[in-house]
Amino acid sequence: PDTNKQKSTMTNHFLLLLILSLFVHCQSFLHSFQTTPPTCSFKYPKQCMPGLSNQQKNIFSSFGNGDASDLKAEEEEVLMRVSLSVCNTCSVDDTVQLIQNYLQSFPFSAVLPVQPLSYLPKEDGMGVSVSFLRKKTQEKSSYDGGIDFTIQLDDTDEDKGSRVDIVARRNSQGQYISKMFSEKMIVKAFVNGLNYGENNQNGSRVGLGYDELLETCSVESIFHKWM
Repeated sequence: PDTNKQKSTMTNHFLLLLILSLFVHCQSFLHSFQTTPPTCSFKYPKQCMPGLSNQQKNIFSSFGNGDASDLKAEEEEVLMRVSLSVCNTCSVDDTVQLIQNYLQSFPFSAVLPVQPLSYLPKEDGMGVSVSFLRKKTQEKSSYDGGIDFTIQLDDTDEDKGSRVDIVARRNSQGQYISKMFSEKMIVKAFVNGLNYGENNQNGSRVGLGYDELLETCSVESIFHKWM
């Protein structure tokens, strides 16, 4: 009887150790899920997208509900780049001012009459920030992304003082959904305006000083996302 009692006690101890071992393994297994790197929010931060190209990261980053203020402007996708060649007898400073006046007076609202938007000159006087607007709620601000038009001077030795670029980059700050259609309409209207002037047939628009601008510089090259 004592032998049977000892065997029963040993069996109970073994079962208790087995249960404890299974409990520890289960805790460790569950803990591994909790300690994995945090998943990305719907904003798709770029550091959470290994293996993707910069262009793919930019496309994913344009969707989502996060605040994109942590993204540097140069990391946003380039939607358009227009290179203007300044005439030999013309001043670059004067040309930049003409371009700035043209940008500030460009009728962005007329291109998208249904889409509420605002546009303001940049603080440095080298471009315009176009902002898409929406109804403000407790969860969302009134800003729904936009497009930044920037005037850039070519600093290369070969073209220094003879070329000025107008670069349009996506501003994804505050965007919950993509604004690609609005971006496309604005960029194409801007490009068509430089190419054809104001023409209702192709939907092009122009800003103030269009003729004077083209007397000072000529369009050297044009790139945009929807070519």
